[in-house]
Amino acid sequence: MITYTDLLEKVTKTQLDDLEKFADRLLAKYNLDIEFTKHFLDRLNDSRNDPEIAISELQKLFKKIKKAKGKNLQDAVGTEVVLKDISKDLNLPVVVKFKDGEFIVTHKTIMRKADFKTKDKVIKYK
Repeated sequence: MITYTDLLEKVTKTQLDDLEKFADRLLAKYNLDIEFTKHFLDRLNDSRNDPEIAISELQKLFKKIKKAKGKNLQDAVGTEVVLKDISKDLNLPVVVKFKDGEFIVTHKTIMRKADFKTKDKVIKYK
């Protein structure tokens, strides 16, 4: 029996690697280096994200970060923050570190949820 979940297009590791390269090129001017964990990929493909999260949505979010010149991320060194795309209800908890002249932004997970709750600082993008 084929389920609805089987019919959803899953984001592949290769697609996520390509997104990372896209984001790194886009944000290089601001010394931001984007990384994704394995859990991020697993959660990206989670059926609880309704509608499913598309790579194009994440590309648009990285463009919004570029437009903001990455300032809020650079100010978050040594902390965990949540990047929130208000227009898409996307929540991306990240860890920001500074190493060798770069701000390393490691995306731990992702979820589409309008009423996402966190104790961490939230950086909102419209």
